[in-house]
Amino acid sequence: MRFFADSPVIAVRDVPHEANALRALRRRGEVWSPLPGIYAHKSIEDGWELRMLAAHLWAPDAVVCGAAAAKLVWWQDLDVSTIDLWGVASKRKQPAPWIHTSSSVVDPDFYRMETTMKIAEPNLSVLQLARSAGGTAIDEALRRGAASLEEMWTALGALPRWRGSRSVRRLLQQSRQKPWSPLERDAHVRLDKARISRWVGNYEVHLQGKRFFIDIAFPGMKIAIEIDGFEFHKDRASFDRDREKQNLLVLAGWTVLRFTSNTIHLLVPQLSALLRDRFRGSERTSDPFWAPEVH
Repeated sequence: MRFFADSPVIAVRDVPHEANALRALRRRGEVWSPLPGIYAHKSIEDGWELRMLAAHLWAPDAVVCGAAAAKLVWWQDLDVSTIDLWGVASKRKQPAPWIHTSSSVVDPDFYRMETTMKIAEPNLSVLQLARSAGGTAIDEALRRGAASLEEMWTALGALPRWRGSRSVRRLLQQSRQKPWSPLERDAHVRLDKARISRWVGNYEVHLQGKRFFIDIAFPGMKIAIEIDGFEFHKDRASFDRDREKQNLLVLAGWTVLRFTSNTIHLLVPQLSALLRDRFRGSERTSDPFWAPEVH
């Protein structure tokens, strides 16, 4: 069909002289309309890719934000049910349940151009996503290297106050040690509440020429805490690498404690006991890592 030679979806405004023909094709079931004024060939099934194209055609000057922007740029395997568009005139009605619109304007510093589509930068989309996904969005962005905490704080400071900004600010404050998973975030919160300090999150070490990251480390005392979230250790390669890391840490003189979602409640009592034992048995009180605050 000549209308779809270049794209699986078209906007009537781009071919106004063919409007009547497209409507006739729709009545005959040859095309269908995912959004007002947008047509797709009958062979094109509804789905993420089509909806993204249709949303862009419906509001070509809008900025794709939130979960949709995250999926497009840095979290490709994220399941997305709605597409957030910012910069849409308030008089335009929401065209479909899977599109959320906002008249909020996005500063050009916080979106990028992908061909003709404006997409929120990761430091903005992660904040928007955190309103619904909580700390998981921040953890995932940090783990993937999509945006740094500093970049997220910059974006938050540039945004006007919006619903949910206070909770996002609190999540960023809890992220100062850069957790990479919900379980790591839980561990960080537990350590903070117990007033255990002088630890480092995702501490980089080099062992026998290989680079690893310790989930929580007390470098001065060579104590490594590994947080075993099943979702990040379910494939064989990750499982094997994690065991290699533990062996190399032990060979290098580290003490390793491991916790899962079922044993995370033991983190503070077991770690506190180890820290007290190490502190009593050492004279290296001048080393800041040898004076943990344990209450």
